Amino acid sequence: MRRRLLILTTLAALAAANARGTDLQSAQNASVNVVFGSPGSKTVTLTVCDALGRCSTVSKVIEVKDPRPSQATATLSPVTVAQNLAVVLSAAAEGRPPISYDWTILDSKGALVGAPSGALTHWVAAVPTGRYSVTVSAHNAAGTATSPPATLAVLAPQSAGDFYTLSPCRVIDTRSSSGIVGGGAGLTVPVAGRCGVPAAAVAIAGNVTAVPGSRPGYLQVLPGDMTTGETATVSFGAAQVRAVGGLFPLSADGAGTLRVSAGLPDGARVDLVLDVSGYFLSAAAPRSVVAYAPHLCALGSCIFPAGVPVWMDFATAGSFAAFAYDWDGDGREDQRSTVPLNGHVYPTAGYVRPRIGLVGGDGSIVWSGGVDVFVVPPSGSPPQAPAGVHALAAGVVPPGPNDPPGTGLRWGYNVSVTNPESGLLGYLAYTVQAGVERLAGAVRPGGEVLLLPPSTGTVFFHLRALNYSGLSGPSTDVVLPAQ
Repeated sequence: MRRRLLILTTLAALAAANARGTDLQSAQNASVNVVFGSPGSKTVTLTVCDALGRCSTVSKVIEVKDPRPSQATATLSPVTVAQNLAVVLSAAAEGRPPISYDWTILDSKGALVGAPSGALTHWVAAVPTGRYSVTVSAHNAAGTATSPPATLAVLAPQSAGDFYTLSPCRVIDTRSSSGIVGGGAGLTVPVAGRCGVPAAAVAIAGNVTAVPGSRPGYLQVLPGDMTTGETATVSFGAAQVRAVGGLFPLSADGAGTLRVSAGLPDGARVDLVLDVSGYFLSAAAPRSVVAYAPHLCALGSCIFPAGVPVWMDFATAGSFAAFAYDWDGDGREDQRSTVPLNGHVYPTAGYVRPRIGLVGGDGSIVWSGGVDVFVVPPSGSPPQAPAGVHALAAGVVPPGPNDPPGTGLRWGYNVSVTNPESGLLGYLAYTVQAGVERLAGAVRPGGEVLLLPPSTGTVFFHLRALNYSGLSGPSTDVVLPAQ
C-alpha cells in the first residue's frame, strides 16, 4: 500500500474588536508570533488544510491585558493610628511587571507630609492629629495609575492608666470551631464585654496559645482595627503547641477587639486559645464641659425673643456616651441625645439658666454651669430678609481637642452679608438639601467662618436675620461651593 503524503498548512486568523472597530491579523505558518495593538478579548481561529483542500477549523478566545498599570489600590492598617506609631501601607495594581509604587500622604490643607515607596512599607505618623489623605501611584514602563484616596485618622496617644487584674479566664478556644486557616481573612476576636473586660479597656494582659496541625507557621495578634503587621506573635513547628504571654492593645475604634491571622500555607489550619488575666483602662482626661454659652449674646447680654431658636456653643473634654440637657436650669434633666443639640426654642418669655451634661458609660452625668438667658416677648417689626449673602469655602477643619467624640472633618465657609441691617443680634444659618431645611449654626452681624459637616450632592444655604422682634424670612438661596 502506498503511503499518501499530506502537506499541511495552517492559517491563524486573529480578530479583536476595539473602540475603533475590528482589527484582523492573519499568518500562514505552523507557529506564529502576533503582537496585539490593544487590550481586550481576542478570538484566535486556527484553520488546518491538507493538500487535497480538506480543512478543519477551531477557535479560542484569549484575554489580552493592558500593560499599563490599572486598578491601583491603597490599603492602610490600621486606618486609625495614634501619633508617633506606624501604619502599614500595602499597595497592589494590575499591569505588566515590574511595577514600582510611590505613596503620597497629604494633610487636610493639601500639604505633603509623607512620601514612602514600596508595595509593602510603613509610615510613622509623627504629625499633628487630624485626617490625612493617602494615595499610591503604580509605575511601569508603559504608564502610571493612581489609587483612589484612603483616609488615615491620626489621634492623640491613648496612654494606658491603671491596671486591673482578673481571675484567669478563657476568651476564646477555636478547637471546637473552624480554627484559623492559612490564606484566609483571619479572625476578629471580641474581648471587651467578656471575662470581665470592660468596654473602656484599651489593652489586656493575657496568654496566646497556638495549637497547630501538621504544618509549621505563626500567629499574629494585632489590635482589631489592623489587618497587617510586620512581626509574628508566636511561631510554631508542625504539631508543636506553643504559647506566649504579653500585653495586647485592643482596637482604637472603641470596639475592644483583637485581630488574629495565621502565617500558614493556604488551607492549613491552626487553633487559637486566648486567656486573659487583666486589663488597662485609658488614662484620658475625665469628662468635663469646657464651655457652654449662646452664640449671639450682644455686648455680653444673652437676650432673645421668644419663639426663635437659641444656638448654643459648647466645648468638652474626655469621653462620654451621650448628652443631657436641662434647658430651663431647674436642676432636672429635660432631654437626652447621642449627638449634640445646639439649637433650642423657648416658646414663652422668662428667665432661664440652661445647662448641658455629659453622660458617662455608667449613667452618671457631669453638668456644666448654668448660663443666664433672658427670653423676652417679641416687640416691633422683625428684620428684613438678608440680601447679598456670600458663603466662600475657607478650607477643611479637623476635629479639635474640645470637640465632642465622633466629630469628623468639617468644611469651613466664610459667611458674610454685603449690607447688614442695623440693630441685629445676628443671623441663623440654614442648609437645604433635597427640600429639607436644617438649622446649621449662627453667624454674628459682621460675618464669620461657619463649620458644616461634609455632604454629597447639591446643598443650598440661606440666612434668616434675628433681632429682638424675631426672625426674618430666608435670604435667597446660594449654592455652597463643592467640597
